[in-house]
Amino acid sequence: MADRELDAEYLAKLEQRLNQLKDPKLNEPKSEQIIKDIAGRKDLQLFNLLTSKDLAFEDNFVDQPIQASWLQKKVAPASVAVNKIEVVPLVKYDHLEAFIASFDEDKPAESESTEVEFAPIPDCNGYSMRAVNSDPNKPPAVLVIDVYGDMHWVNRKFHVELMPLIDEPTGSKRDGTVEVVASDITADVVGRYFSVATCWVVNDDYLVPKYYFAAFFKVEYNGSVKLWHKFTLNNAPTFTRLTISSPTDPDSPYWLIFCHNTRTQAYALDYQKETIEQVEGIGDVFPVLEIETPPGATTRSHCGIMADYRFSVIGLDTGYVVASVCKMNSGEIIAQQTIKFSGPISVLKLIGTNEKDLETNVLVSSTLGPVMLWKLSLSVDEVLKWEAVTELVGSEACDCVMSGTANADFAFIGTYTEQILMYDLRSVLAGPTASVIAEIQVGSPVLAMQYIQQDDTLLVLSYKGFHKFLRRKGRTFETIAASESASHLEIETEACPVVGGDDAEAVSVAVSN
Repeated sequence: MADRELDAEYLAKLEQRLNQLKDPKLNEPKSEQIIKDIAGRKDLQLFNLLTSKDLAFEDNFVDQPIQASWLQKKVAPASVAVNKIEVVPLVKYDHLEAFIASFDEDKPAESESTEVEFAPIPDCNGYSMRAVNSDPNKPPAVLVIDVYGDMHWVNRKFHVELMPLIDEPTGSKRDGTVEVVASDITADVVGRYFSVATCWVVNDDYLVPKYYFAAFFKVEYNGSVKLWHKFTLNNAPTFTRLTISSPTDPDSPYWLIFCHNTRTQAYALDYQKETIEQVEGIGDVFPVLEIETPPGATTRSHCGIMADYRFSVIGLDTGYVVASVCKMNSGEIIAQQTIKFSGPISVLKLIGTNEKDLETNVLVSSTLGPVMLWKLSLSVDEVLKWEAVTELVGSEACDCVMSGTANADFAFIGTYTEQILMYDLRSVLAGPTASVIAEIQVGSPVLAMQYIQQDDTLLVLSYKGFHKFLRRKGRTFETIAASESASHLEIETEACPVVGGDDAEAVSVAVSN
């Protein structure tokens, strides 16, 4: 009886439901129900999109177990892989990396550099690195001076601290209150010691400059240091150079200090008496530098000798490049011309000279780029002319052009974007444009570069440290060595004098660079 009552109740509810479905008034769509149905449909479509077989991510890993030895599990369990997923090289099997590489076919070839070792030498600036060479048949040694006055031998086991000798109370803090602004190194002809010229700034607690001074040191090869002279500078120093390139006195060494918005200061050096005397009239020894109020602060300089003439170029932070020609014997200025670029001059080097026609090429760039090759020529009527020859395409695409150099085959441009751009020198000299043929990835902004002919290497100083690149049989350079740390440097026995860098004011031996 109970079962029959339940069945009757169930059938009655079904009949009531059927009558509701047949009633058109009860089946009219309602706005609330429509919105609810649309939301449900949206969720269903999104679920299908994520779980669809055609659009789902493929599992390319082979999840197969690896049978490791029982001894390895006991001795080094952390080194045991469970399956093949754990031993797949992620970079090699990165699909995004392969996808991006498919669009880079038109990019210049990158140097397949293999960095054997690297230890940083931090806190350097663009004037820190100097190559040392007394024997043209041997590769030079390299020295680096950081902003705190530590002089590192890249191939030696010790470094020399200059800070303790300058007698500045806050110098030992290494907090930016006392720093080296510019430096240069040279050595006596018999290789007994180094002469180190430095310009310093002393800041207050808010890192605002209070005063400036210059200090000249004698550094022997055993590491002992002696302060020759220290004197105050009235203006902010921006560049310094030890040179013997005076046209009127080519056999005597001089120390040049370039300061902001004031004429260059020259000091005569006597290594025998260990004296430094300021030259009252710089025009008597360096006629081309006798500028009362230069249009900015000097950042780069270079010179070369052709016939009886000395060609000199000086780059300033205001974008000006001043080119001058004077006679070697008398020092008389024949001609002088100025050209303006946008931004501070960061690349300035004479290459490809033509002594017969009194012509030379100037590789020049501001920090904004692009790098350009200009022809600098002295006409028969002694008029100095600038003429644009070649634009180095691609150099303007880097955030900042910071340095540059060249050898017999290539031009190298160091950038802030952590790579060195390589150009075929023949294309650069031919014009009107030259394209990048290869890139060397450094991994840090490039501060300075210098090419060494003896062993066909390129020396590079970056924010992280010192790098050495070796030329391969093809058209690129390969990293073969990096600097040791300041406290772990291998000693090199031979004593070598210094060449003052790619942008050095130099003559005879120094010009060979």
